[in-house]
Amino acid sequence: LTGPAVLRLATLPDAMQLTLIDLVRRGLLVEPCRNAMAAFHVTDAALPDYVQPVPAGIVRLIELQQAGSAYNGRHHRIYRLMRRYDFKSILRF
Repeated sequence: LTGPAVLRLATLPDAMQLTLIDLVRRGLLVEPCRNAMAAFHVTDAALPDYVQPVPAGIVRLIELQQAGSAYNGRHHRIYRLMRRYDFKSILRF
């Protein structure tokens, strides 16, 4: 996660947290960008314990793409994707 999505992750309502936890159990990786965390003043303590921060989100995206992942680039749709359990576009097949 990059940009404002990192801030939203720190303040998700309980219902969305439960949905996200279910998705993590199914294989979704939640990797907030440390650069975005610093820009939005989000600490590790403010994030759920199931996330795995990465030093730079853009570098992680490149690594995942090189490993065969698909990236749709639409951050504003991530919550709708998670709600519908349609997260194949951001996971490695």
